[in-house]
Amino acid sequence: MVLTPLANEVGYTYEDITPIGVMADVPSVLAVGGDSPYATAEDLVAAAEADPGTVDVGVPGASTPQGVELQRWADEHDVEVTVVPFDGNAEMTTALLGGGVDAVLINASQDVTGRIDSGEFVPLIASSEERLEWLPDVPTFTELGFEGLTLSGSTFGLAGPAGLPDDVVTTLEDTLRSCLDQDEVREGIGEEYVPEEFAGGDELTDILERTQEVYEPILG
Repeated sequence: MVLTPLANEVGYTYEDITPIGVMADVPSVLAVGGDSPYATAEDLVAAAEADPGTVDVGVPGASTPQGVELQRWADEHDVEVTVVPFDGNAEMTTALLGGGVDAVLINASQDVTGRIDSGEFVPLIASSEERLEWLPDVPTFTELGFEGLTLSGSTFGLAGPAGLPDDVVTTLEDTLRSCLDQDEVREGIGEEYVPEEFAGGDELTDILERTQEVYEPILG
């Protein structure tokens, strides 16, 4: 709702919706293959700083949050990698496992977490603001000193058209909250992706506005 209108002429912006609440948050991880020479985040960052552009990092498209965050990593923190756009997680996975790229910045969806569990992927950095409970040994960009690089994950929200009446918004927000309290719903989405504290329309609005503020100067 934010990046697509900034990168393309699509005839809408995030202001054309009424945010109702957050359904799920899927963070991204900067991951390497199991046989990578980069055993830690510090190893990869040191290599990128020592010889800018020699570390190849796959992303699911140049104008995706992952692609833009790597651009910000270079512009704001002087860590320059070569960004290699792919068409989604499947192509990125093939490239990483085949040695086509050194690392990927990829949404940690269930296909990716399965590869982390098997050891095929080794996550070095998480995009979340704080360490993930289910990846407690993986530092965040912020923790490593790269402030602000927290936008490469995907927030899935419930929204309606602009101008939705307040009573309808309240009803839908309350219903979403009740749904996310149900174990079967949380399991269906993925327990690790459901926000620990419910985030309603105001919080979803804040996420959209913050993303617009950060990305408009880059993509606008």
